[in-house]
Amino acid sequence: MKTINRKVNPYAFAGMQFDTVGGVLNKALKNPSKIPDTTTRNIIALAIEEITEVSIEDIKSRKRHRYIVEIRQIYHYFLKNYTGYNLTAIGALTNRDHSTVLYSIKMVEDLKETDPAFNALVNKIKKEIELKITEKLEILI
Repeated sequence: MKTINRKVNPYAFAGMQFDTVGGVLNKALKNPSKIPDTTTRNIIALAIEEITEVSIEDIKSRKRHRYIVEIRQIYHYFLKNYTGYNLTAIGALTNRDHSTVLYSIKMVEDLKETDPAFNALVNKIKKEIELKITEKLEILI
């Protein structure tokens, strides 16, 4: 999925009905590339830290405790889905290889289908990320 990064022009919303602005925000949530990737990356990290209580330092570390590895995989998954980073760039953020990132993304997708608790965790993080992105977009507008 290719994303295009561009800034939201606040004057574009002048005179619009509330439903139209809501529709624009909805599109922005489905394609969050309207926010710079570094900001989105920070939003993802903050949401994961708040919900899982695993610090970004632990995610970037070489620790191989199962829980930390799963959180790291979730971090990779959301970076791939919410930013324009390629696998190599995502791997560089967590000191991992691009093939490890690809494996992480596949593992998250598989675990979401087979493990209800894991799926609930991913959905909770996703809601928090989308809430923070919406707040950020409202500030931009």
